[in-house]
Amino acid sequence: RVHLNVDDIAKLGVVFPTRPGEEPVVALPLVLPMGWKNSPPIFSALTETIADLANWRIKQGYPSPPHHLDDEAASIVPDHPLTG
Repeated sequence: RVHLNVDDIAKLGVVFPTRPGEEPVVALPLVLPMGWKNSPPIFSALTETIADLANWRIKQGYPSPPHHLDDEAASIVPDHPLTG
């Protein structure tokens, strides 16, 4: 995550449509949103560095730590897509 400078948070604020008489709803992001068209260089550098580190760990054979939902995910047996 790339945290935003406090002074810049309002620049990325989004006002959501509401019905007449409802309170306005405003979203103020605390981190840089994904897919931002004009991402600053830090965003690209950060994501590239993370990808480089992840790829290095894979090549070195480092085991991945178990995810806390691995057992739950493995217990789900989906229906066969062709036979139901």
